Formats: sequence, C-alpha cells, structure tokens
Amino acid sequence: MKIKINNYVNFEKVISKVVVIRGYIDSSDGISGKDIEVAVTESKDNVSSNGYIRLINNCFSVIVRLCLGRNTITFKWKDEIVKVIHILMDPNIQLNHLNSKYKVKPLIVLSLYAEKCQLVEFDSIQESYFSKIQTGLELLQWYFSEKLFEGGFSRRSFNICSSSNFYISIPPSKIIDMESNELWEILAREISNDEDLWDEDFKYIAFIIHPWKHNMRSNTSSFEPMSAVAGGGLALLDYKLLNSWPETYENVFLTLESELHASDETGFRTFISTVGRVFGASLGVVAHEMGHVFGLGHMEDGLMGKDFHRFALTLQPKIKSVLGPKSKKIYTASGDVYNDPVQLSLSSITMLFYNRWFNSSQSSSESDLRISISKNIISSLMAISVIEVRDPVSGLVLSCWTNDPERPRTNFVLSKRLIPVGYRNTMVEIIVQNVSSALMKFNIQICDLPGDAITSLKLRTD
Repeated sequence: MKIKINNYVNFEKVISKVVVIRGYIDSSDGISGKDIEVAVTESKDNVSSNGYIRLINNCFSVIVRLCLGRNTITFKWKDEIVKVIHILMDPNIQLNHLNSKYKVKPLIVLSLYAEKCQLVEFDSIQESYFSKIQTGLELLQWYFSEKLFEGGFSRRSFNICSSSNFYISIPPSKIIDMESNELWEILAREISNDEDLWDEDFKYIAFIIHPWKHNMRSNTSSFEPMSAVAGGGLALLDYKLLNSWPETYENVFLTLESELHASDETGFRTFISTVGRVFGASLGVVAHEMGHVFGLGHMEDGLMGKDFHRFALTLQPKIKSVLGPKSKKIYTASGDVYNDPVQLSLSSITMLFYNRWFNSSQSSSESDLRISISKNIISSLMAISVIEVRDPVSGLVLSCWTNDPERPRTNFVLSKRLIPVGYRNTMVEIIVQNVSSALMKFNIQICDLPGDAITSLKLRTD
C-alpha cells in the first residue's frame, strides 16, 4: 500500500493551525484504505493527537491541528506505518504572524438592555460559542491559504484574535425592527467609539445575539445570504449560524456528515434541512462575508458568488489526477466527481495575497503606498498587482487585470476595452491595488467614442 500526499510536501512551513491534508491511497495491490488511521506527534514534548480522516474511493482528506514546531503526521494501516510527513509551524514565521498588527477580531454582540435572564443564559454557553468561532475561523484560515496555493501563490492567511463580548447601546425591541445595513452602521460606529476595542488595523467579525429585520430574499441564488452583511472592516452575522458548528476540529467531519434534522434556529431557509448541510452552508456565509471585509467584490460563481453555501465541498477529498495537486476536481459524499464550485477568481486571490492582513512580514514606507490617477493613467511607485472594474451598486466584478510578476508595471492606461460594452456610458467603480497593499477606489464614466478614445469623470477617491 502506498499513500500519496497532494497538497503538502515534507517539511513544508505553514501558518494556519488547522490544515486539511489531501491525497490518495494506491490500491493496486487490492488493499482497501478503510482501516487507515492518522496520528500527529509534536516534536518538542512528544505529544500525540489524532488526525480525522474522510475517505472516498481511496482518496482522502485529513484534518489535523498543529502545534508550534515540527509536527509528524503518521499514516498507519493495521499498526503498520505506511506514510510519514512532517509539517512545520515555524516559530519565527509564527512569531512574525502573531506580532503583526493586522488582525481579525471575532465579537459576540449583545444589547446593554437585554433582559437579565437572557444574559445569564448566554453566560452559561459563552465559552461554547467562543470555541465554535475559533474552530470555524481556523478552518477558514486554512481555506484562504489553500486557495492562494491553488492559484499559484505561496500560502498566506489572516491572524485571529481571541473572541470577546461587545455590548451595543440599543434595546432588543429596536434591533428587531432594523434592516441589516442600518444595524451595521450603528454597530460600526459604536465599535469605532470604544477606545478599549477599536483598532484601525483590525477587521471585526461580529455575531449578534438578538434577531433583526433581515432582508429576506426569495431568490436563493442572491449574492448575499439573508442574515449577513459586510463592508469596510466589519462583518455582521446572525449568531444562529453558529448553532450547528462543532466546538473542536475533531468533530468537523462528523458534523458535516450529520443527517440530523436542523432546528429552525439556523439563520437559513428550510431548504437546508440537516445539521451537516447547515454547518457547511454557514461556514460559506462567514467566508463570503470575510471576503468582503478583505476587499473582495462579487462574482457570478464561486465563494463570492452564488456558490458560497456549498462550502462543505472544499473539505472533500480531491480525485487522483494527472493534473497535479492544484486540480479542481473533488468527490462529493456520495462519491460523485465534481469541479470544486467554491473557488476564488485570480483577481481575488491576487488581491488577498498582497492584502496587508495576509502579509504579516510586510513593512512599507508611505511612498510605497501611493497610487494616483491623472486623466486615464494610473500610476504607482510600486508594481500594480490588480485592477478590477466593478458595478458600483452590486459590487459585481465586471472585468479585471492582474500583474505578470515577470513584467511588473507601475503605470496602467485605462482604456474603454477594459469596460464591458454594456457598461460604457455608465458609472463604474475601479479598484487598484499594488504589491505594497496600497488600495485606491474611484468611480469613472467611460464614453463609448470611436477608437480608443476615453473620457473619464472621477467622482471619488478613497
């Protein structure tokens, strides 16, 4: 029996505490891999834990949680060692990551005017919800780093702070009548006014305990989930999304496979009926909103489009493929072969790779962060990494340009050829990012004149 690991090499250095190892079992000798066990041993204190495996047609995904230093992952079949791989959580890399001032801060939001019995009840389950948030965000930390890897970049991801409570000064009786955007604005203002909590280098992921007036949409393929909204540095989410989440990574696959009927307290419509489906879909909701927090726009498909609720498929085994470790084909729980639907576009991956929340070792001078536009020429002192054209209302990415590392450009001429025909003579939003994480946004109107002529009206620069 031979085991092949697809997405990690021996002694690879990583940042994320939780990793999902994918590979396949060579069954040419007719031996089934169903009795494979996985153990993780941390080198410093020789502490061992289990990895948790999902096996479909002899292809597998294994979830392991790493410790600082060298982690030895051992695959055994009936007490026989058949594969060993070492993954390093390098102390120096981890120290730089943890010392980065750019962090993601999870919050559970309660009203100062909530009834005492409700606060007492929440106190009894608070630690459980903190554990659920930590487990879910560590999975998403791996997901984003894996998508960078699949897109041809090195693995990077965001840094997670510990969760805490935040008390908003609005009574539940008023919150219940608020639209999502209104509640988001008030919460953003109160966080920014809290001297002990506010940090301009933090992104906030807020789960609110109290119900509010969700924008109920009848179109299930809508870009946005009904119980979430995000923008700037804040994502607002319904805490009921956490009800199906496991508290520890050991139970991730068990929860995804659960056919138990989900309660109505899930934040989802009834068409997502089982605990497993709710858990997968709710992870996708949080990942989608975090994408917005990191500056990503909407897409027609994938995580930032209509497929966020299929997030569980990203944890499935990938098929044995001659296309190599970055193949997009995966198995579903039933054994069917699928193209992974929860992808990120190349422009989104590029934007994340150069995002300062993903780039803990980066230190740039103020001059490196300067981007300017004069007439139709975008200029940057550092190489431009990505340019996106978006619909200013829906945030949908209409077209994009990404850099070629072999031919870096510091100037870019905005031509009407970058604007889809249907959007000429109308206002569009331009997003520009350079390799030093500088970001510039402005609105322009492109006039459909003969040749390459361009007339632009700049309305706003952020």
